[in-house]
Amino acid sequence: MQSAQKIPVFVISLVRDADRRATISAHLNKFGVEFEFVDAVEGKALPAGEIEGMLAPGASMTPGQVGCYLSHLETYRRIVERKIPVSLILEDDARLSVSALKLLRSDLGESPPFDYCFLDSENFNDKGPIFYDSSKTYPLGGAFEAHPLSHGPLTTHAFLISGAAAQKRLDHGFPIHWPIDMYDHLPYPISFLAVIRPKLAWLGELGIQSSTFERHSGVRVSLRFMKKSHWYYRVRELLLLKRLTWMREVREAQRQGRISPDRAWKRMPSGRQIITE
Repeated sequence: MQSAQKIPVFVISLVRDADRRATISAHLNKFGVEFEFVDAVEGKALPAGEIEGMLAPGASMTPGQVGCYLSHLETYRRIVERKIPVSLILEDDARLSVSALKLLRSDLGESPPFDYCFLDSENFNDKGPIFYDSSKTYPLGGAFEAHPLSHGPLTTHAFLISGAAAQKRLDHGFPIHWPIDMYDHLPYPISFLAVIRPKLAWLGELGIQSSTFERHSGVRVSLRFMKKSHWYYRVRELLLLKRLTWMREVREAQRQGRISPDRAWKRMPSGRQIITE
């Protein structure tokens, strides 16, 4: 008999997006994942004066970015109120690998070795590329390992967060300086980890358009079935000669002082990919 799920799952989604809710519900139900919806804040519905009152002087954000920010803060509030040590937060266009079930059934303890641990993300942020320390690993449940990151990556569709990190983010929630997936302005150190391989999450095809977070693209989904295999990403990196480029980026980041020279940094692999079920 399989062990019960130990890590709660919160799914951020607009109430009015019935189709998106039905799609991710079917996806998670298929795997037997227990989850809870968090009703997203629709930024476009907020009065302009209310948004202005939340922003720090000089800050500029779209209504969608503010709505996304508030939606995540509401999720953090639930985590803190219930004293949950580790939670998985998904946006409604995220899709989990079946392998992630082993992680959800694992006990990571009361004090996990991270603030944020990304199951999928972009491999850059507003300052440039993100790197991971290949020489250092943290064991996670289900025989998975995570590596420390140089900085916080963009995108928040699939990540673990500790209860302590949720509390700190709430403590420094207002005024709003930057979108929720930007961290450099926060006045405390943050431990970022990521599961590099095997890939444990993706964006579903609904990630092409997101009414909640103002993500719109005309990208057509190609090679959709191959993108569930870790070999797809490795072969793609080799064919595009990405590893040579990434080695140069590591040296340049060390020269600039963005990352330390005494650790085995590697460029984080190619970021989020859109797949179908």
